[in-house]
Formats: sequence, structure tokens, C-alpha cells
Amino acid sequence: MKSNVHSLLIIVFAVILLTSCSKEKKIKRHLTGSWTITQVVTVTTVNNGSPDTVTDNSETVTTFDKDGSGTASSSGSGSNPFPDDFTWSNTDEKLTIVDTKTPITIVYDVVEHSKKEMILNTVISGTSSGDPFTNDVTITMNAE
Repeated sequence: MKSNVHSLLIIVFAVILLTSCSKEKKIKRHLTGSWTITQVVTVTTVNNGSPDTVTDNSETVTTFDKDGSGTASSSGSGSNPFPDDFTWSNTDEKLTIVDTKTPITIVYDVVEHSKKEMILNTVISGTSSGDPFTNDVTITMNAE
């Protein structure tokens, strides 16, 4: 009986480990290539006041290379939320972007992902002119 429980626990652990790794690899496979940023929604709250929502239908292009590097185009009708040159990595739930020109790192939650569409979200907090603020940023992008 003890042997059966031990074997079952090993199988369950192996399935969880393999599922996590495969989801991480699937996101990396899906992400590699060029993506059109179709919408960036930023909800800013300053000093716990009323939120201000800005929607940018940017139509800019970001490329995620297989080697973990990337570039963002500022062409298009809006602004690109990613730095011009960056490195990237992912887990099964997160996408980390590191600006290669500054030491800024932003970690996004992978809200949805498929071969054709990805939705990312991050919340950035700080202070501006002494007032606390939060920016809740949701990025929707489609594969080219």
C-alpha cells in the first residue's frame, strides 16, 4: 500500500512538472516572431482618486527573436509599449522584458495566449510629484 501511494505521488509530480514545462515552451514557441500591438489600455489611478483610462490602438510591431532578444517598432499610429531593443524570457505564466539600454525590467502576466493572439497585463506603482499612482496596463497583440 505504501509503495502504491509513493508511486502515485511520483506520477502526479511528474505530470505537474511536464505540464508546466510544456506550457512554458508553448508560450515561447507562440511568442517567437513578429506581433502587431493592436491595443494598449492603461488605467491610471493617482492618489487613490478616480481611475483614468486611455486606450491606444497602436498598430505597432514588436519582434520576439528565438534567442531571447527583441525589437519594437515605433511606426504605426500609436506608441509601442515595449523598449526599442530588449531581451525577453518567459515562464508558464509570466513574460519578462528587460530594456537593453536602461536597467528597467517589466514583468507581465500572460492573461491569454494562442498562436494568433496574446494578452499581457502588468501593474506599475510609483510616485509622481509626491503622489502615489498605479498604472494597470493591458496589451493585446496579434501574430503577423
